[in-house]
Amino acid sequence: MPENEGKLARPRRSERSGSAAKGRAAPDAGPPSAATELPSARQPQQERGQRRVDAILDAAAQLVTEVGVAGVTVGALAERARTSKGSMYHFFPDLDAVILALAERHVTAMQAIATGVREDVSVDWSTLSADEVVERIMTPFGRYIDTHPDAPIVARSAVNQARIAAGGASGLAVIAELIESVMRARTPRVPAAQLAARASAMVAILQAVKNAPPTGLCTEEGLRTELRRALGAYLEAAERAGA
Repeated sequence: MPENEGKLARPRRSERSGSAAKGRAAPDAGPPSAATELPSARQPQQERGQRRVDAILDAAAQLVTEVGVAGVTVGALAERARTSKGSMYHFFPDLDAVILALAERHVTAMQAIATGVREDVSVDWSTLSADEVVERIMTPFGRYIDTHPDAPIVARSAVNQARIAAGGASGLAVIAELIESVMRARTPRVPAAQLAARASAMVAILQAVKNAPPTGLCTEEGLRTELRRALGAYLEAAERAGA
């Protein structure tokens, strides 16, 4: 079992330039090459092991929210998870593997949200206004981000961007697929390629607004209100334009 915590967070050539990591995650200096082999977590075989993994990921989420991905260290993570470094090493080869597992957990949760929205038989998408459609789609995702503030930070991390580049699912892709399926129910005669383009455009609007630097002129809730208006206006205009 390694005694040096830096071995748990061994450097990647693309981000560390051969320097010792000292148990710290790499800064988000850009995604590594898609050819870089991404670390993977070891799947627990027993319920006790799963509880340990969940505790590590919960602790990682808290630390990422507090100090960012680059600020997480093995020592701090082990202390917050109330486990040993050796136990962490048993499930995760390095800190990148922890961040990847956390990202995948968020995507899985967002996929479940999308499924719930899509399969809600009480909703007739064709009868709703554009603003109501946006509200029904965005509210559950917004609620998830409110309770998991680490999710957008993890999503932007270099190692997660490398995971997506290698073919992994992303939260934005999940939202785009949901929007596209809803638009298909509302405008079934519009070609699939056009619906996909419109869904991508709506996600691009969402991403641009969410990534805009704060100015101090608008509250978070005010920004969300304007985002919903922008998405609703785009959807209404696109549907009026037809194919």
